[in-house]
Amino acid sequence: MKIINYNNILIKPYLTEKLSFISKFNNVLIWKVNKYCNKFKIINAIENIYNIKVYKIRTLIVKKIIKNKKRKLNKIKIWKKAYIFFNKKSNFNIDNI
Repeated sequence: MKIINYNNILIKPYLTEKLSFISKFNNVLIWKVNKYCNKFKIINAIENIYNIKVYKIRTLIVKKIIKNKKRKLNKIKIWKKAYIFFNKKSNFNIDNI
């Protein structure tokens, strides 16, 4: 039997003011995930760690950004974001995650 390390799939929750407001009313969590993982691996990781049934999932890849800051170029790497939707019946707190 193969042992799966779910910490390599889910990197960290992605929280901003706008996304925390959206997640309260729509039962959505936003996570930074490994860019090589597919939707099925992400769903298995969430369901096994938090014991919550996932309704659907949307993923997107955030492109590389180059910003100028006082004659220096700051590069932000490519990463993957996952929107994880839950049923309205499921009760979960963002604070626990």
